Amino acid sequence: MIALALPVDDLKPKRRWLRSEWWKAIAGAIVILAAAAALELWASGLPLSWTAEYDRAKYRQITRAIAADTGRLRHQPFDKVRTAFGLDEAPWDDGIAFQLPEGMYRIYHFPGFAVHITLQRLPIGSSPDHFIRTNWTHDQLEAYGVLWLFDSPQIRIDGLNSREERMKRHYEELDQECARINAEMERRRRAQSN
Repeated sequence: MIALALPVDDLKPKRRWLRSEWWKAIAGAIVILAAAAALELWASGLPLSWTAEYDRAKYRQITRAIAADTGRLRHQPFDKVRTAFGLDEAPWDDGIAFQLPEGMYRIYHFPGFAVHITLQRLPIGSSPDHFIRTNWTHDQLEAYGVLWLFDSPQIRIDGLNSREERMKRHYEELDQECARINAEMERRRRAQSN
């Protein structure tokens, strides 16, 4: 009996490139996507929520209160919002240089972030969804009116602990926006006069 000796390499089944190399193609695609995401983060900067120091417990309390309401707390009595957010002890400033008779814009200050709230004062018995027109004077509305949340609150992380610095930046942003609007209006006026 004659035995033929076959090389060991011939006994192993041949692998196809598609079956053995598919994972390399997927891994390469993942590496490329991760690199693109890292470049995007590097170019735009990390979000302040990742890098800034802020009161995370208070921030979570407020964001959970907003998320718990399906209407994002729009058109809720301010007393309910104040309790849910724990705003009773928080300092606040006027968000705009003037206050409207029927409403106000408040900025509540917390370490590292601020809550921006727009309020509307309505006569007793009214709500934003059911407004009753009355001939109340400004003084009567101020004395007896009820504050309602006019729009959804906004939370802005800025990493600042100084009310003064936060308000300075806020007013600078308002000035820049007013200058932009005035320049746009002037451009339109000139375009119409030509």
